Amino acid sequence: AVQIPVQVDKLPDSNALCEAAVSFVHGSNSRGMDGKPITWGQPHQSRNYTQGQRRLILRAIPRKFSDYYKKKKADTHCWPKGTFVQVNGTTCHIYQRKQQSHDPKLWKGLSHICDLTPMVSHPMGRYLVDICTRDFDSYMFQVAICDYLSPDCLFDKCMASQNVPGSIKKLSYQQGLDNAMTYVNKSAVVLDDSDDDGDNNLSVKEADCGNVTLTFTMLCPMSMTPIQTPVRGHNCKHMQCFDLRNFLQTNVTVSGGRWRCVVCEDFVALDDLTFDGFQKKILDCFEGQISSIRDKVQFFSDGTYRLMDENRLRYSSKKRGNNSGNDSSKRVKDDLGGKAPVNEVIEL
Repeated sequence: AVQIPVQVDKLPDSNALCEAAVSFVHGSNSRGMDGKPITWGQPHQSRNYTQGQRRLILRAIPRKFSDYYKKKKADTHCWPKGTFVQVNGTTCHIYQRKQQSHDPKLWKGLSHICDLTPMVSHPMGRYLVDICTRDFDSYMFQVAICDYLSPDCLFDKCMASQNVPGSIKKLSYQQGLDNAMTYVNKSAVVLDDSDDDGDNNLSVKEADCGNVTLTFTMLCPMSMTPIQTPVRGHNCKHMQCFDLRNFLQTNVTVSGGRWRCVVCEDFVALDDLTFDGFQKKILDCFEGQISSIRDKVQFFSDGTYRLMDENRLRYSSKKRGNNSGNDSSKRVKDDLGGKAPVNEVIEL
């Protein structure tokens, strides 16, 4: 059992990012960022917070994460098993993991932060938070006054100039181009589909780099619409980007996959995002031409690129006739045009 005394008017100021609440911790006056008074003692039934709304939140942070949860969970907030919370003797309803009937040692589910604002009748009062759990692991508890930042506001902060706090790293066109060329010429693997015996997996150094290409899509993997602001994680090993605004919107809802790259599923914090100016240039170049049926861009090792033809649907071709084999051979011959086949890099 843990007791946390809370003096609302004595909470320290901080600029730390509260990832679980998608908000920034600010001062402790009685008004939020929007200038409206805090609704102390009034319940907030829906979790659709508005921009600048100030709330008093409680969250738990495990001091140690098992390897299993490091891969499964992106959020740091996680209630201990069987948590029971009271404020001045009044029980708080929390969303936490549930014990499984078939295995009492197994707890599954999502953990939401606890909004203590309805429990605070007066901002100048003193409140005692009692926490009782049946978990033997070590946890840290945080009580903070948070101002909610909407995804649109976070987007503006991320895309602000480089010297503004909260902005993300931005690659220029030339820097993005250099990264793409390095990726193709050194970091990629060419799959040789020839019929020769032996090892068919050749590294780029062993293959003809002049015929190596990289293919990626200009559609956001989350919305399947054209990317507007291409970003990816700083530590991601791929060139594929996703849309920043879509990324922020999808992380509003608490889920086990929050703050993860949609391509490689690695954890990506806001500070780790990188804007790619090279792919933004490609998007501007082919603006109005990218659609769900024509979204692939082919990048060559010499730095050039082109928008590929429409995607071939699996069942769009006509039924084969007696001379289908001849037609197929003819199409292959026309596609090659008498030139050597081009090695295509596929991101795994």
